[in-house]
Amino acid sequence: MVSLIMLMVLSEGQAERPSHEVRSMMIYNFIKYIQWPVEAETCTIGVIGDDDVYNSLYNWYNGQLRGNKRFVIKKFDMADQVSDCNVLYVGATAVDSFGKLKTKLANSPTLIITNKPGLGARGSAINFIRVNNKQLFELNKKVIEKANLKVSNKLTGLAILIG
Repeated sequence: MVSLIMLMVLSEGQAERPSHEVRSMMIYNFIKYIQWPVEAETCTIGVIGDDDVYNSLYNWYNGQLRGNKRFVIKKFDMADQVSDCNVLYVGATAVDSFGKLKTKLANSPTLIITNKPGLGARGSAINFIRVNNKQLFELNKKVIEKANLKVSNKLTGLAILIG
């Protein structure tokens, strides 16, 4: 059922919603399929370089409870500010900071999500791409394993696998 909902977001919902809303929903849904090494009461999603995605995530999910987890959405203006995130979304205007962010978060269990061709192969765990005018995503299993995260087969089944 959840996979069906995700597929609907990936295909039909894209024509009706702005792309930043589709990405925001997908980021939130990815969390269902990722297991962190230590379960916590909060799930922090950080956003750098995309105010639209931040605003959507904040307005829709900040403070919301899913199961026993409360969602906290943080906005970062500079790479040096980034800390303590379960998920970090690196938007288009922060792509130049990707290398610095990747190095900074190398030893932490942070799921880094990007939105630029080539960043999946360069070390992003999940990278949004457009294929035939549809929002899809690449999943780099090596990067996810290195971050000590586990990903459900349901998510890998929907992804374009790289790495």
